Amino acid sequence: MRFASLLLLASLSLPALAAGPPAAPRSVTDDRGRPRFGTYAGSVPDIDFSKLKGKYKTHWYDKLVHLKKWVFTSVYAKTAAGRHLAVVDFIGDLGYVSAGFMAVYDLDARKKIAGRNFTGLPKEGSVSRQPAEALKARFKTAGAHFSSERPRGTGGYRHRASMSAARGAPAVELDVVLHANDTAALTVVAPVGPHAVAVTQTSQALSGAGALRIGGITHQLVEVHGAIEYAFGNLARHTKWHWASASGFLSDGRRFGLNLVEGFDENDLGASENALWAGRELIPLPKVKFEFDRKDTMKPWRVVNASASDRFRLDLRFTAFSRHANHTNLAVSRTDYEQPIGTWSGQVVDSQTGESFQFTATGLAENQDAKW
Repeated sequence: MRFASLLLLASLSLPALAAGPPAAPRSVTDDRGRPRFGTYAGSVPDIDFSKLKGKYKTHWYDKLVHLKKWVFTSVYAKTAAGRHLAVVDFIGDLGYVSAGFMAVYDLDARKKIAGRNFTGLPKEGSVSRQPAEALKARFKTAGAHFSSERPRGTGGYRHRASMSAARGAPAVELDVVLHANDTAALTVVAPVGPHAVAVTQTSQALSGAGALRIGGITHQLVEVHGAIEYAFGNLARHTKWHWASASGFLSDGRRFGLNLVEGFDENDLGASENALWAGRELIPLPKVKFEFDRKDTMKPWRVVNASASDRFRLDLRFTAFSRHANHTNLAVSRTDYEQPIGTWSGQVVDSQTGESFQFTATGLAENQDAKW
């Protein structure tokens, strides 16, 4: 697929937007140690679970077993020579183990160039409690080195990811800066079951620039669409979710981003990761339902509303051309994970005004089922 497969080909009628989320609090707890459950615009500077009290209080064994942190980054880019490439990677600080993966795609040829999964010792991966300014995340093991950081006082995430050649795939190395202030981040503080808390921060529709080396060839990335998801939570032993993400341009030139999830951060009516980014505007979306073939995630997907009474109506479809997967069963954990890449298309309609966002955009779908 040509340039249209990377960027949004959209006709957009500008709606009277619903009110955006309130500003993120300085802390995920109030002065009585209770979680501030909800959906917010912006970042919580430091996610400190040690201040939680009562039934949400964390214990010494949570750090080893239940507390998980990760950073997931996706980059869709046009090169100086006109090629269209995508890179996705993951840094996981998972307590008793660390993990990472990286996948690189040729969007023009609609194929994967390289992709591998890595499991490391706990000391080989770390993610800070700071999701925005002062973020430091790294994973380094044999054959892979990933890092994300944003020094205080700067407006950019410096993201680097490299992977050695293996099994006929070339060595790859990404070095990119994503501009953090392009759009508001979406922060969600949500309950996990009756006694635990999870926090996510999603930054979408980010511009940037950098370079991607594939084998012996370096590609200058001159037009970048990026997204970063940070998560920190006291997660259940068995965790499942379905997820959708897309990035590009609206027809009026504004940047566009989409984030949808089912099965994670859904235990509180005021907390939802579902959102649409249009330029600098952040528009909350309702809960959704994913329809897809769990035995073959390369078959078409569909996302619709979970409730018929929602203001914003969604009808989205996804067609994949490749995927990254991890099916690993270790003594202490199991991962069944598939992440197709392809094209999201459809519309989001404001039922109060009749206005709609119609789009076709490159993005990801994901089915995750983990015991960790």
